[in-house]
Amino acid sequence: MKGHRTVQLSGIIRTIVARFIVELPPDIAMGVSINEVKLSPDLQYADVYVSAIKGLPEAIEYLKTKKGAIRKGIATEINAHTVPVMRFHADDRGEKADKLDRLIESL
Repeated sequence: MKGHRTVQLSGIIRTIVARFIVELPPDIAMGVSINEVKLSPDLQYADVYVSAIKGLPEAIEYLKTKKGAIRKGIATEINAHTVPVMRFHADDRGEKADKLDRLIESL
């Protein structure tokens, strides 16, 4: 079970990353969303799972270039000794669900 601090920090990270997603030019990626933010137990790492309708690899690369600014935004929102290191990942759960659905239908 997640602690209150973990849930709160996940929400702050989601909000700040969303600010940068809004700034993404539409010719780079479209329909980008944050599906999940997972924090390591020691709160040193934040794994952000992202999906997009178009340009997912480009959206992840864009967010990676903004890591410093994102961490700075988090630091201004929280009162902690350290700010989690951001790691961005493509969320492929939707593709896995579609594959599972096709497999079930084929039976």
